[in-house]
Amino acid sequence: MIKEAYYWMYKGLQKIRKDENPAVDAFLGIVFFQNLNLIVLGRILFCIFHFRIAKDLVLMWTILGAIIIISLNYFITYHRRKDIFQIVEQYSKDRRRKGKFFFILYIIASLVAFYSVTLGLIK
Repeated sequence: MIKEAYYWMYKGLQKIRKDENPAVDAFLGIVFFQNLNLIVLGRILFCIFHFRIAKDLVLMWTILGAIIIISLNYFITYHRRKDIFQIVEQYSKDRRRKGKFFFILYIIASLVAFYSVTLGLIK
């Protein structure tokens, strides 16, 4: 799923930004949405279990989580982007359409979830 999301983000950025490096931008975009979803998950767990964590620990765990996500995504997506492109481009037209649909759904669901959690933080 992440590999295909990287592919679709790359293709979208390639159309928008002709002169820049869409491979790096797609990598950072995937990392951004994964971190966004981890924030949502953390907030949901906080609301369920009501645990208290010092701000220093939150910052440490956030940085550690981001480093882990960046490292994993580098080796899963960015480092193997040519292989990912070959695999996804061999999919049937119907399969590619489904992949693109689920990628767009993932982006929208991530933003809606973050927006919902943010509204919960404001109240």
